[in-house]
Amino acid sequence: MMSEEDDVSEVSAAFPLYMRDELEVAVNRMGYVIGVNKSYPARLREMVSAAAITYQLQNASIDHVRRTYLKNLSYEEDPGGQQRLDRPYKRACIELFSASVDFLKQYPPVLRREPLLGEWIGDLTIIRCSYSFERAFAEADKGALYECVAIARMILEQISWVLCVRLLDDVDVIASKRATKSVGEAARQFPFLGRLYGWMSEHAHWAYGAHLKAITHDEDRAGAMLASSEFKAIAYAMLIVLTEAYRKVVNSLIMMHRTRDLTDSRRVWSVAASKFRPLPMVKEIARLSEGNADVFSLLKMLQDGPRHG
Repeated sequence: MMSEEDDVSEVSAAFPLYMRDELEVAVNRMGYVIGVNKSYPARLREMVSAAAITYQLQNASIDHVRRTYLKNLSYEEDPGGQQRLDRPYKRACIELFSASVDFLKQYPPVLRREPLLGEWIGDLTIIRCSYSFERAFAEADKGALYECVAIARMILEQISWVLCVRLLDDVDVIASKRATKSVGEAARQFPFLGRLYGWMSEHAHWAYGAHLKAITHDEDRAGAMLASSEFKAIAYAMLIVLTEAYRKVVNSLIMMHRTRDLTDSRRVWSVAASKFRPLPMVKEIARLSEGNADVFSLLKMLQDGPRHG
């Protein structure tokens, strides 16, 4: 828990949200690549494309270039946007992270006491995890499964560590708690965390069964798959399961203090937590992935872990 003197906003302001967006496509193929999201207005994407070509031609008039060279250019408004599942699924996760951060930043005065060291450093860790999730989703959006897993595994270690140090108030004892060992302790409370960590570790440590799917074959030639839509589906399923782990851990921290007032931020958290429905989301990914073994393995973790806490 943070003291009233702590100010996280000063840190986040140095790295504003508009600098953290991941852009989906390029509007040009010149030396200076300009990226946009498909959800950007079609007119804006057309004008940005015209500006890039104007610079390349060393012309002074963007409108002249657009009318002369791009008069037949027409972008579709948000192509395929209505069919995309990644946006609402990612948004559901992000809303949960935002609600927990808001809660952790606002509730300390209600305790009417100084937070334990484990509470204070644990809250800071949870708050920072929301940014780590952003970076994990950025890799997932590119279909970079192994890179996504590496970040996700770090997150799981961190939230498990938070659970283990929560009630500690001794610097040396807290320092002796290793995040990699904390997963085992946390899994005693939430058993599916151990299975999830094992799956992640196989990919992060390049186990044979995990890395084999990155090897491709085309007739007599072999290659290494860097990223793919299939990898994106697996990564999203994994991040949704991890978000459920995050929800369980944060909720368990909140429930340690049942006597607190029901503040507005706690109400927002409760609503966000109740709206997050991981099982239907991963079920739909499993259906669309046409029997992908990894997605079904992740789905099984959710199905075997009762949603309580």
